[in-house]
Amino acid sequence: MYYLGDDAILKGEKAVILNSRQSKTPVGSDPWIQNSYKAVEDAISRGCAIVTSIGMNTWEFLVWAAGHLGGKQVIVAPLDEREDQEEIRRDIIEDFELDNSKTGFMFFKCKKRGLRGKTAWSERDKIVVSLANQIYPVCLREEGNLETLLRDNPAKFSDATLRFNINRDFPARKAKVAVSRQELSDELKSFKWKHLTHYTRSTYTPWPGESSAKFYQAIFESDSEYPRSALQTLKRIVEVKKIWSTYYHIRGGHKVVSFTELSPRNAVSLIRWRPRYVRWNFEPYGIAIEKDYALRIGIKPVIYDEPEKYYKLSDKEKPFYQNPGEMGGDWEPEREWRHFGSLDLSQIPPEKVLLLVRNRSDIFDCPYKIIPFTELS
Repeated sequence: MYYLGDDAILKGEKAVILNSRQSKTPVGSDPWIQNSYKAVEDAISRGCAIVTSIGMNTWEFLVWAAGHLGGKQVIVAPLDEREDQEEIRRDIIEDFELDNSKTGFMFFKCKKRGLRGKTAWSERDKIVVSLANQIYPVCLREEGNLETLLRDNPAKFSDATLRFNINRDFPARKAKVAVSRQELSDELKSFKWKHLTHYTRSTYTPWPGESSAKFYQAIFESDSEYPRSALQTLKRIVEVKKIWSTYYHIRGGHKVVSFTELSPRNAVSLIRWRPRYVRWNFEPYGIAIEKDYALRIGIKPVIYDEPEKYYKLSDKEKPFYQNPGEMGGDWEPEREWRHFGSLDLSQIPPEKVLLLVRNRSDIFDCPYKIIPFTELS
């Protein structure tokens, strides 16, 4: 391990707030959010620096909370042989808007950068507990790794730190996402579709261009609605007049914006929960552009072809390539189109654009026509 920061922070009293894995879509009213914030506040008032980490929302929320409350902290972070610790330190401090003088880093080596990929979770948990003088257990899974570490360190917790502990078995929020054809609104059924649609979905990380500090502050200040839901993401697109491009799952790392030429009536049958990625492939919220106008601004149909054909494409064609998938047809039913790079909506006449939302109650004020998938309020 290697420490970077003010030695006084490392040598002083330190506390760790422990939470097992929680929902990927937390809100400010969640008990673990409320009690974790109170625990950080209490520990700081007792003169403790907070031992935190990155890679999971339960740890990153604490990074934000400690910084927001003006406390000192030691961030435990993985480091592989290819990474520069100074660069990582600067990036995290900037991303979470932290006070450099109050922030130390304890780096530990791992074969592969992997806190998000679970490869370093167990090692990280042992390190944070070993560094802390006091443990605040907030929301722990019975017989989980963190509860085991808690039991193995009885001298590090007391009635004072246990008062923030809560029962983990509180009801989970369940939001209905998928839409059946029987639920479709009459307005959508009768609409003559001539558009290409970019669908949104909930994001578990900050929006493009957003800092982690703003992301976790939005979560803390929210009530019952996840602030980075598919609907809120659609509202943000409208607000900034931009659809950000991404290279996620795009061969060659080309940054594109994806659309489908499927009508909403046909697209709803493709909505799927993807356990591997712990998310929906898309949700019934989207922004659609008239197809004729989309062609004028460079939105083109995807080239579905076998993998070896990719190398025969020109540089201009490669961003539009898509492997059809094993046995053929895995991706082709989506009838995807793409725009190379981010899309500036301010250059598109409002009458050429419309929005889709799941329920009529989701309709909001904006310069575009909005059609609901369902009549639910």
